[in-house]
Amino acid sequence: MSTVRGFGPPPASWCWPTASPPAAEQMWLELAGWVGWLRGRYPVAERVPACWWRHSEVVEELTALWLAWLHAYTDPDAELTGPIDFHSRHLPDTLTRIRAWGVHCETDHRDRGSFVYDERQVDDPEAFHQMTRP
Repeated sequence: MSTVRGFGPPPASWCWPTASPPAAEQMWLELAGWVGWLRGRYPVAERVPACWWRHSEVVEELTALWLAWLHAYTDPDAELTGPIDFHSRHLPDTLTRIRAWGVHCETDHRDRGSFVYDERQVDDPEAFHQMTRP
């Protein structure tokens, strides 16, 4: 894939949890540029709020959508049907999932309760450990 004017080259890695701080910074800038373009090119501002970067699930969705767009439009080995696949499948599916995640910010950002995020791997580590022991 080549550099896309205004969006930079595709990132070498797209996995946010494993990105180094410099790589993550570059990904943020490039993704934000692309999301700004998307919000200005398509009538999606209502469904992709300007506070998208504050919602981890939306960041992941838009990262995946960005990669699908990059593949469809910049990969010389992409199928010729890539752009229509982007429009008929990837874009609408992503917009549907963003709404399903419960992100309903419109003109202002709305914080979501911390109860919707929980980094615990399991609810009862000891019981889990007992169950998983050989």
